Formats: sequence, structure tokens, C-alpha cells
Amino acid sequence: MAKRLTETTKWVNPDFRKLKDKYKLFYLYILDNCDSSGIIRLDLDLIGYTLNHSFTDQEIAENLCDKITFIAPNKVIIKNFIAFQNGDIFDSKSKIASSIRANLNSHGILERYLRGEFGHTNKAIASI
Repeated sequence: MAKRLTETTKWVNPDFRKLKDKYKLFYLYILDNCDSSGIIRLDLDLIGYTLNHSFTDQEIAENLCDKITFIAPNKVIIKNFIAFQNGDIFDSKSKIASSIRANLNSHGILERYLRGEFGHTNKAIASI
């Protein structure tokens, strides 16, 4: 079972507070169920069943655009997830950091990550 750090101040963050409850639940669900890179394939039927709400890709994109990015149909990456959970994965030789880099590469988004498209990263390292 994976364990995750949680941002305890999210409940007082104005951007999180303004979300409708169903999107707060959706966001918390994907935080708990994504892989170590913050990537999750969206099974909207399962998520809807679990949370007792229906969702579409379009409404998710509209309501959570500052928190997630679609990287393929039904697949998203959570912005800032890697930096928050693991720190600088390019300044580390750990197995976890290596695994995350390999996962980003396997999804074809390592270069996009380096450009900062998904949130915080160490931009000083431009060539991996």
C-alpha cells in the first residue's frame, strides 16, 4: 500500500475551497490513486460509482485545470505532485527518483516535465 504526504493547508486554500464538493472529492480520489509520478488513467465509471457523482472529461478539465493536465485521452498528471511527494527527482540517484523519471519517459512527457508544464521542477537541469 502506497503512503502519501498530504497538504494539510489545502482546506484553507481559496482555490480548493471554491471547488464544488464533487470536484474536491474527485481531486482527493486521484491524489490517493495515482502512481508515483502523479499519473492516473481515469476510469470515470469507477470514479463516479465510488464518489456517487458523474463526471466527464470536459467538466474535469474545466474545473480542475489549475490542478491537473490531460496527457492523453482519459489520462491525467497531477501538477506539482512529483515535487511535493519526492522533491527534486533530477538531483537524486534514489530508486524512486529513477523510477519516476523512467515512468515520465515511458509516457512520453519527460521533456514536458522538464519544461515545467506540470508544475515545479528543477529547471537548472535541462538535459537528462
